[in-house]
Amino acid sequence: MASGSPRPFLAANMYRRQQSWAESVNSDSPYGSSSLSLHARYFLGPDPEKWGVSVDPGDEDPDDELHRPDKTSSPHSSFSLRGVTNIGCLFIVVAAMLVLFIGYPVLSFTSGKLVPSGVGNIGGRNATGQVSVPKGSLAVLCAYARKVPLMPNNRGLIDAETPVEVYSKPSWVGGEEMQLVFSDEFNTDGRTFYPGDDPYWEAVNLHYWATNNMEWYDPEAITTVNGSLVITLSKKETHNLHYEGGMIATWQKFCFTGGYLETSVRLPGANNILGLWPAATYESRDDCDVGTAPNQTLDGAPEAATVNGDAGHGGALSWLPGQRLSRCTCPGESHPGPIHQDGTFVGRSAPEIDVFEAQIQQNGLIPQVSQSAQWAPFDAAYVWNNDSDNMIITDPSISHLNSFRGSITQQASSVVTDTDPSAYEQDGGRFSVYGFEYKPGYDDGYITWISNNQTAWTIKAAGVGANPTVDISARPVPQEPMYIIANLGMSTNFGPVDLTHLPFPCHLAIDYIRVYQPKSAINIGCDPANFPTQKYINQYIEAYTNPNLTTWRHILYAFANLKADTGEVVLSDTWSDAEIHYPGDSWNDSGDNLYGNFKAIYNLKKQHRHIKVLLSIGGWTYSPQFHPVVVSPALRAKFVHSSIKLLEDYGLDGLDVDYEYPSDHAQAVGYTELLRELRHGLDEHARAKGADYKFLLTIAAPCGPDNYQKLKVKEMDKYLDFWNLMAYDFSGSWDSIANHQANLFGGPISVSTAVHWYHAQGVERSKLVVGMPLYGRSFMNTEGPGKPFSGIGQGSWEQGVYDYRALPLPGAHMFRDEKAVASWSYDYQKKEIISFDSEEVARWKAEWIRNESLGGAMFWELSGDKGSPREGMEGGHGKDPQPGKSLVKVVHEIMGEPDRSPNWLRYEGSRYDNMRKGMP
Repeated sequence: MASGSPRPFLAANMYRRQQSWAESVNSDSPYGSSSLSLHARYFLGPDPEKWGVSVDPGDEDPDDELHRPDKTSSPHSSFSLRGVTNIGCLFIVVAAMLVLFIGYPVLSFTSGKLVPSGVGNIGGRNATGQVSVPKGSLAVLCAYARKVPLMPNNRGLIDAETPVEVYSKPSWVGGEEMQLVFSDEFNTDGRTFYPGDDPYWEAVNLHYWATNNMEWYDPEAITTVNGSLVITLSKKETHNLHYEGGMIATWQKFCFTGGYLETSVRLPGANNILGLWPAATYESRDDCDVGTAPNQTLDGAPEAATVNGDAGHGGALSWLPGQRLSRCTCPGESHPGPIHQDGTFVGRSAPEIDVFEAQIQQNGLIPQVSQSAQWAPFDAAYVWNNDSDNMIITDPSISHLNSFRGSITQQASSVVTDTDPSAYEQDGGRFSVYGFEYKPGYDDGYITWISNNQTAWTIKAAGVGANPTVDISARPVPQEPMYIIANLGMSTNFGPVDLTHLPFPCHLAIDYIRVYQPKSAINIGCDPANFPTQKYINQYIEAYTNPNLTTWRHILYAFANLKADTGEVVLSDTWSDAEIHYPGDSWNDSGDNLYGNFKAIYNLKKQHRHIKVLLSIGGWTYSPQFHPVVVSPALRAKFVHSSIKLLEDYGLDGLDVDYEYPSDHAQAVGYTELLRELRHGLDEHARAKGADYKFLLTIAAPCGPDNYQKLKVKEMDKYLDFWNLMAYDFSGSWDSIANHQANLFGGPISVSTAVHWYHAQGVERSKLVVGMPLYGRSFMNTEGPGKPFSGIGQGSWEQGVYDYRALPLPGAHMFRDEKAVASWSYDYQKKEIISFDSEEVARWKAEWIRNESLGGAMFWELSGDKGSPREGMEGGHGKDPQPGKSLVKVVHEIMGEPDRSPNWLRYEGSRYDNMRKGMP
C-alpha cells in the first residue's frame, strides 16, 4: 500500500471488518491446509470475470484514496500520475501481449539493467530465486497499473503495487540516496502464511518460551485484511495456553545487510491499557572472547564466572546462546567462514535490531515505543558508552535512555520514545511510520531509528566498545545478513499485563514493509559471498530446527556392564561405542583414536554446549552383578577407579548408576557406600585435572514401594545431583491383571505417590526427575484395564513392548483415564491393550511436573520417540512409524528451556589421541 495517514472514519470501518474476520476464524488450527500446493492455493482460472475482484483498471482499491502517496493528486482526478498510468494501461495491455508473443525472442536477448521486481519470466533471478524483469519491459508497468490480485508465487522482490514515487528515498543522515530493494504492500486480502504459502514470509506454530509469552503463536492468527497485514491476539484455549497470537518472519527467505527498513503500522488495542507486546524486529558478534556467565562478571560472584573457559584468560566461562558459533571457544569446533584478513574465523552471531516494541508506560499511561540494538554476549557489569558523541537523541522531551541493558543472552542499547496516541486501533486508528537506517561495521557504523516518521535517536558503533575485563572486543553494527520479524503477544517479562481491560481480540495492522539500500551498496540475500549465512544454517539445520537436539539437558548412555568378581566397569558393546566409523571418519588417521558413538556424541557436545553425557552402569540385565560388588570395599574401589577412567577416556560429564535393586539391608548400605566413594572419586578427579567442575552423579531410582523402601534415601541424597525416577513398568507380563504401566495417580503404584515419598524422605523437589516411557506394554485377550489377560503381543523389538513411534497400531482405538492420567489403545478384534503415554497424557504430566516444581523429565528410551524418518530401520508389524508428535517436544513445550550451564570438553587424560586434542 502507499504511504499516508488514514482518515478516522475509514479506519473505524477497517476495524469493524477486521472484527468480523477475527470472529469467523475456525477454532481448530487448519495447519494441515499447508499441504496444498501453491498452484492449488492460488490458481484463479482463465476467466478474470470469475476471480471475485474487479479487473477494470479504472476501479480503485477501497483504500487507494486513504493511502495515496501523490500529494498533488486530487482524490477523484484521473489525470494524476497514477490516473494517467491507469488509462494508459488499456493500450499497454495490448502492446504487452504483442511483446510476449511477437517480441519475446528480441526482448530475451536485450541487455538491460535488472530491477528486483517483476511478474514475468524474462530476465535473471535475484538472490532469493525470484525472477527479475529487465527495466523497460511493458509487463512491469502493466502489472503495476492493473487492479488484479498479485499471486505470491509470481511476485518479485518489489511488490508491483508499490507506488513508483517511493522507489527511492533520501538518507535520514544525509548519506547517499537509497533505492527500493524489497517491498510488500499487503494489498491482496486473504493471504495466508503457512509453510509453503509465500516466497518471503512464513508464520510460526510454537510457544515462544524464551520470553515467557502467554500466548501460542499460530499461523491462523495472521492474514491480510483491507490492504494490511493483520496479526490478531485473541482469547483462545490452545496448546494448554489461554491466548493465541502470531509471529511472522522472512527467516531463510529474504535477508539484507545495511540500508533502511520502513514500515507503516497501526498499533493494537488502546493507548492507555497495559499488556500488549507488538513488535517488528530485524535479527542476525564477532571476534574472540572468553565470555561471561549469565548475568555475571569476571570480577564478581559467583565463582562460576571464572571457570571452565579459556585457560589463557583465567579460565573465564564462555556462555553464549546468543552467538551460534564462537570463533575460538572450543578447539576443533566447526567454523564455516567468513575469515578475517589475519586468517582467524569470524564468530557467527545472532544480533537483533528492534524497529519498535510498543508499550504503555505504567506511570501516566503514556504510549511509547522501545527501539533497541542487541548483541551477544551479555555482561551485567558492562555499560555502553552513551555520551553525546555516541548516542544522539533528536528530541529529549519525548525520548530518553532506556535503563534496560539486556539479560543473559544479549547486551542491549535502547531508547524509549513517546509515540502517537492516535496510532492505536481503538484511539483513532491512524497508521504511523517506524523504521531504522543502519550502516554495518566498526569504525563508521551507525543505527538511526525512525518513530512517527521522524528521527528518534542514533547509536554509533564507537559506543559499544571493548570490555577488557572479560576480553570482549568491540561489537560492530551487525554485519551478518538479517531477516524481518513481526509479532503480537503478551508477556510479563515486558511489563504488567492488564487482562481485565485489554480489548480482545486485538489487531496489529501493518500497511507495508519496504527496504531501501544505497545505490552503491546493494546487498540483499541470505547467503552473500562474505557471510555465507544461509549455507551455514543449512549445514547445521538440525541445530536450528530439531528440538530433540536443542532441548536435551542430559544424555544417559546405557548400558555399561560390570564384572561381579573384580568390580571393574566395562563397555558392553565396544564396536558401537568406540570403533564403528561413521560417514566422515577417516580410516587413515595416525595414532590411537576414538570413533563410534562416543566420538559422535562428543562432537554433539561441542555443537550444543548445554548437553551433558553420563554413562549409565547396570540396568535390569546387568544388575545382578552389583550384589557382590556393593558389599565389598575392594570391589567397590575397583568400580570407582574403572568407571572414572571410562569417563576420562570417552569424554563424559558424569556417571549414572542403575542398580535394580538392593534386596536386603547389607546391599542397601553397600549401595550408599558406593555412591559416597564415587562422589569422592569424581571430585578428586576434577581437582587432579585442575578443573573447577562438578562431574555429575545420578541414579535410576525405583517407583515401587517394595524397592524404594529398602533404600537409605537420606544418606544417598548427600552424594547425588538428582534422582531419575523410573516412573514406568508399573504393570506388565509379570502380572495377571492388565493395568496402566505409567499412571500419574491411583493404583497400587503411581508417579505421584513415589515423588511424594522421596520428597518426604528429604529429597529436594528440584532433584527429582520423572521418567516417562517412549514405549507401550501389551496385554492380550483382555476386556480392558483392570481385567485379567493372557499373553502379550509381538512387540517392536522384544515381545510385549512396542515403540511409541509405532503406536497406536493400525486398527486400534485410543482411550484415556483422566483421573489416573493414563492412556491406552485397544484393538477390539485382537482384544489387545497397549498401555502407553499419548501426547495428551505427556502434556498433562509435564504440567504436573512444572506445577510440583520438580527437576524435570527423563525419557526411556530416545529411539522409541516419534520424529524424522530413520534410514535403514526395519519395518513390519509394530515397527512401522505412525503419525504423531515427539513426546520430547510435547514436554519441552510445556516445561520450557532446559538448564544451559556448559558441559566439559577437556580430557587430557584420555587414552585416545583425538579425544586428548578435542576432536580436531
